[in-house]
Amino acid sequence: DRIVLQSHFYLTPGATFRDGALALLEADQDIYGGADVGTIQTVFINRGILSPIPFAVGVAPENQRRPAVSYDRTVTSDRFWGRNLMTVWNDTRNLSPEEVYARRVHPSGQLVPGELSLAMADPDVACAPFQPIPPLAEPRFLVAGTRSIGASTDIYGEFVRDSSFVSTGSFPIAQTIVNETSPAVDAVGSTYLLAWVVDDGTGSAFLRYQRIGQDSTFLGPPGTLAFPDYMQDPAVGAGRDPVSGAGQFLVAWSQGVNLPAGKNLAGAFHQP
Repeated sequence: DRIVLQSHFYLTPGATFRDGALALLEADQDIYGGADVGTIQTVFINRGILSPIPFAVGVAPENQRRPAVSYDRTVTSDRFWGRNLMTVWNDTRNLSPEEVYARRVHPSGQLVPGELSLAMADPDVACAPFQPIPPLAEPRFLVAGTRSIGASTDIYGEFVRDSSFVSTGSFPIAQTIVNETSPAVDAVGSTYLLAWVVDDGTGSAFLRYQRIGQDSTFLGPPGTLAFPDYMQDPAVGAGRDPVSGAGQFLVAWSQGVNLPAGKNLAGAFHQP
């Protein structure tokens, strides 16, 4: 109600529906610091009153590609909300090797100052919901990516704190003599699930997955998803049953011979 009343001060007699939507956004920014801007924008975009407005996240003279994004899933006593979103991407501004850069975006669309460089490539990112009590006093984004070690490619992870925007240091997730690529990650509860491709060089490929806690500990041994067909392009999503509240992960991938006409999609559910 306060937002609606405040928005009237920004309107003129000939205001349109679009003007009213923009006035609500401005009022939320003034009263609550933009805490609900993302939600308000989504409502009006879905109704065709506002259009998504593109903005630059990372700007550099060299190539920037393969973005991934997640948001800070903060849980308080009365609401479930995201304070910041974090975008990660491959960046060649230092020419060689390719690195991952990270940047936070406020739900209002404002860039949070500062970028972070991580020594990995081909990233994905997720943030587990948390209760804001010590020792996890702020959200942690898990960034997973690849790192070339000699002739092979391994999977590494780094936790990045939201408010302080510092890395807690990288740690290996999968190190073998074969290529391990294409990491995908999401989170539910206090558990992250990371899946990736293992290519042994024999013309076949399968998926491995690892559950990881918010303190970087591995929750059990890695698992394997193997089918007779070539497996690649994994994706991980997380959600909760609306009745029981139980969390689960869906791992999806493409499989089949490496030809456009021969690939199918498949998936498997996993419990946290």
